[in-house]
Amino acid sequence: SALSLALLACIALQSSPQPVCSLRPTVPANTETTAALPTLAELSMMSAEELAKQDLALLNLRAAEGLPGSDNLNVTEVLSTLDRWARKVKLDTDRNLYRFLQKPDEFNHSEAYYRMLMLVTVLQQDFGVHYNQERIKDIDFTRSQDLFLHGMVGSFNGGTCVSMPVLYTAVARRLGYPVYLVNAKEHLFCRWDAPGERINVEGTNQGMNSFDDLHYRNWPHPISTQEVESGHYLKSLTNAE
Repeated sequence: SALSLALLACIALQSSPQPVCSLRPTVPANTETTAALPTLAELSMMSAEELAKQDLALLNLRAAEGLPGSDNLNVTEVLSTLDRWARKVKLDTDRNLYRFLQKPDEFNHSEAYYRMLMLVTVLQQDFGVHYNQERIKDIDFTRSQDLFLHGMVGSFNGGTCVSMPVLYTAVARRLGYPVYLVNAKEHLFCRWDAPGERINVEGTNQGMNSFDDLHYRNWPHPISTQEVESGHYLKSLTNAE
C-alpha cells in the first residue's frame, strides 16, 4: 500500500532500533561467488535437477554474454554485487521487523509481504534500481542491458519488466525466500510461493504493488483459461524453465 511504502521510505532517516527475532528465519546472505562458475555451454548440458541448484543470476548473465550491450559485462563482479545488496536487504529487513510486528495491518498481515516490500524498497532507494523510462514507448530488443541484469548492476541504464523481476528473485533467493518468476502475456513478475501463502510481487514501478492472478488474466493482455491450463502462463517457474 502507499502507506506502507511511505513508512518504509522514512526508515533510513531514523535511528536504529533494537533488532527483533524473525518469525521466519532467513538464510544469511553470504553466498559469495567463486571462480569456478559454469559457462553457458556447461549450463545448457545440465539436467533440470542440476539447473535448479544454480544461481538464477548466473543463468541470466551467462545468457547475456556476447550480446550487443554486454561488452563490459563481468559476471563475477555482478554476482558479488548482488551478494552485497542481499546483505543490505537482510540487515534493513531484520532491523525493522518490529514495524511489522507492531502494525501488521499495514503490511496485509503478512510477513512475506513485509519482506518483499523491504527488498524492493532497499534495492530501489539504496541501489538505484529503476525502470528504463525510454523503453516504455521505444521497445528495443537489441539492447541486452534492457533485458538482462547487467543493465541495473553497475549501470545507470535501468531495467524493464523482463529484467527487474529477475533481479528481485535473484536477491530474494540469496535470502532463502521461496520466490519464483511468473509469466503473464508479454510481462514478467515474481511471486512468493510457499505453503499457505502466495503473493504476487510487482516492482517495475516506484515501490511495490501486489495484484492477484485475475489482474494478470486481463493485463497487459488477456489470457484465456485454456492458456492458463496449458501451463504457459501464471505458474511459478522452475530454474530450468
